[in-house]
Amino acid sequence: MELSGCRASWDFFTEPGGLKTGRIRELGTQTAVLCCSEPIDSRRWVRVVMHAGTSGLARAAYARVTDQYEMIDLWEDDSLTLYRHELEWIRPFEPEWVNLLTPTDWNLCECTNLIPKTQKICGLCALRVVISG
Repeated sequence: MELSGCRASWDFFTEPGGLKTGRIRELGTQTAVLCCSEPIDSRRWVRVVMHAGTSGLARAAYARVTDQYEMIDLWEDDSLTLYRHELEWIRPFEPEWVNLLTPTDWNLCECTNLIPKTQKICGLCALRVVISG
């Protein structure tokens, strides 16, 4: 799977509260990783709308959250995400959509981790900056 940093909006389509923002990484035909600032319990169902960069295209999909990790990510637009949630799509994604939503440019972080173009530094380096003050 390739890393992806496409913008995403998500919600618990069975509850009020509106759309929340996040990013999609590691987008694949069966799974993806949703990065956001809100914790989501495992086994919850979410609706995710992914926005393809400058093309203006968007793709909605439903997924089940299979796991959650506490991981800080700092993105190019200075947004910060605190959690990574592994998603399992209800229906497999078409490979054409995966290619369309996946950025092709990569950056190298200071610690030589490969990160998407939309991210400034990896989560580990962001944590080092916070700790060192």
